[in-house]
Amino acid sequence: SFMVFRRLRQDVAGFRSFIAIEVKRLARPDLNEDRLASMLVGRWKSGTPIIRAPQADRPMNTALLNAFGFGPANAALGLPIDSDGIICPIAAHIRKVNPRDESTDQGDAVATLRRRILRRGIPYGPPYEDGEDQFVDRGLLFVSYQASIGDQFEFLSTTWANDGTVPRNPSDH
Repeated sequence: SFMVFRRLRQDVAGFRSFIAIEVKRLARPDLNEDRLASMLVGRWKSGTPIIRAPQADRPMNTALLNAFGFGPANAALGLPIDSDGIICPIAAHIRKVNPRDESTDQGDAVATLRRRILRRGIPYGPPYEDGEDQFVDRGLLFVSYQASIGDQFEFLSTTWANDGTVPRNPSDH
């Protein structure tokens, strides 16, 4: 196994500002700042996956935070099948780097699993305070374990995370 460690600085104030601007621009009655942010990430602030709580954050038992898919495997869990990305957008970070039970440009769901890594993020720096408008050094200390840095970590971060057409784009836009 190989380990990757990264310090990922995050401009939380900048992200929040972007979200506020986009919510106003989109002007959808069903979309507030928290929901748009969760749709981009695929999880609410609590860590709850949007597939388990589509409309609002609902903190839950940590054992359920990763017990979900997007395709037919969800039926057995009593969760909706979201192959078209209606609940959790196809472009959400969580789907881009871990498509779970879905086929991708790499092949069927089994081929997709070959790209999976074990990863965790640990926050560093002071917590974000609402209304803060300047950059403060904070972010995530990211660590991942995988059999191949090139075939897994580098592939996920350079190919799937940065390409709008993969791992899966049913609309081809």
